Amino acid sequence: AVVYLEVLPVNDAPVLDNSGDMVLTTIDEDDIIEAIEKIRENKIVGDLVLVLHPKQYADLLKRDVIKQAMQFGGSEPIRTGVIPELFGVKIVVSDQVPTGSNANGTTYHAMLFAVGQAVGLAVQRDFQIESQKDVGARTIKFVGTLTAGAGVLVPEAACKIITL
Repeated sequence: AVVYLEVLPVNDAPVLDNSGDMVLTTIDEDDIIEAIEKIRENKIVGDLVLVLHPKQYADLLKRDVIKQAMQFGGSEPIRTGVIPELFGVKIVVSDQVPTGSNANGTTYHAMLFAVGQAVGLAVQRDFQIESQKDVGARTIKFVGTLTAGAGVLVPEAACKIITL
């Protein structure tokens, strides 16, 4: 797969994008290694987490390197269908991973980031609890609201991996 680094606008992470290749490509172990390398080149140390779309996760499970579990130290993928860690990176699967499209089809945007460094959460207001009384049903409902936002704080501590 041809992989290139694209610098996005301020407050966005670098991108490994192989979705535009002439040959349809899915995520593989080399993409993860290259993303790790890009973060480490920026002198970012610490634990890393990779958040994947379920389709990308399924593509990883099909890889021979994953099937040959002894290469990374455990039989978990074979026994349970779960990859807990790969190359020292914790794997998280979420259907909230953004998708896009190009001429080759749907693209999936995984994110590798350094824990406690790359992203942040800002709370706009404190958690607020209100009660709502329904006399007819003889119930009281409690409703909680919170306004918060997340964003990339240190772009050098994150890398987006875009695949088909």
